[in-house]
Amino acid sequence: MKYLLLILFFFLPFKAKTHSDVDRLSLVHVNAEWNKSNDIKIKYVKGIKIQFTSLEAQSESFKEKVKRVPILVLYKGNKAIYNWQADLSFKLDITEEEIKNIIEKALE
Repeated sequence: MKYLLLILFFFLPFKAKTHSDVDRLSLVHVNAEWNKSNDIKIKYVKGIKIQFTSLEAQSESFKEKVKRVPILVLYKGNKAIYNWQADLSFKLDITEEEIKNIIEKALE
């Protein structure tokens, strides 16, 4: 019986989410100085610290791509895989749960 369980263990397909999977993800919040009052209040999501930066500190090519601020970008390694942008009120209306759901999909 013990050997049967061992054999099953080695042949069942599974992928555990490791700490290194989460380490590859990062969240970057970009906002303009004039819009600081609309920064998101969330600081951590699923152990990932949100990094805050100003739009003014970004390159011209990045600034040209941003239509509204604030923007929250999820990176996997060096590649942006998802972003949330503010609506016309210049507020980012998202919940921590919405961010968690996208992170879970990124870890699959």
